[in-house]
Amino acid sequence: MSISNSKTMKTSVLSVTALAASSVWGKGGGPRLGVDLLTLDTLPVKNTTLCLPARQATRFGGLMPNTQSVVVDSMVKSFKVSFIVSELTAIEEDRVLFLVYSPSTSPSPGIITTDKGPELGLDMDELEMLGVYSLPTLFKAEQPETKVGLADASPTSKITVHVNFDTDKLNDMMRRGKETIYIQAAMIRVSELNNGLLENMILSEMDTLTFVSHECPAGTVESYEADDSGGIGKSSR
Repeated sequence: MSISNSKTMKTSVLSVTALAASSVWGKGGGPRLGVDLLTLDTLPVKNTTLCLPARQATRFGGLMPNTQSVVVDSMVKSFKVSFIVSELTAIEEDRVLFLVYSPSTSPSPGIITTDKGPELGLDMDELEMLGVYSLPTLFKAEQPETKVGLADASPTSKITVHVNFDTDKLNDMMRRGKETIYIQAAMIRVSELNNGLLENMILSEMDTLTFVSHECPAGTVESYEADDSGGIGKSSR
């Protein structure tokens, strides 16, 4: 496979599915992004080929499909995938962000959370933490009126978590028929975590990653590749 213009980088990858995602979190009385739920997007970073299914074959929690495949190249020792968590809203309190995965799901939620947001769908018995991060306070700040408009007082931010996947470990998983993992992000205020109020955490949708050998599976409509220098482009198949 060849890498197309690497200057496209992450912006071009995300733009492929932005239109499909725009209708998911529209206006109305539904869940509020950053308040009731998070979104989770997966992107290739280094030595990675990411395979996207047809749009009608999956759901969109963020900008990228919730179900994707990753090609495992046995010629490289490891490859890097980024998980982008959105949106972190401004509150005057420290928070903690978790990125967790499990090789199986649970028929009932492991943690009961707000009625508006996603529930924890991972099997707690096999759950592992990919990352735990402290998030400092994000303050509101009134902004000055300008000749072209006024910026919001409440900024939002995204967190990108880079995960280095071990090729040998994944090949062993695939040999045992354990080629799929399920991933969610969760965020909670430090005060609530210290008091055991886990029901107050907000979660992302559950994303599904299936590791495959050699090439993208049948049904793949688009694939993106990150080379060993981190350049991202659309693959030619």
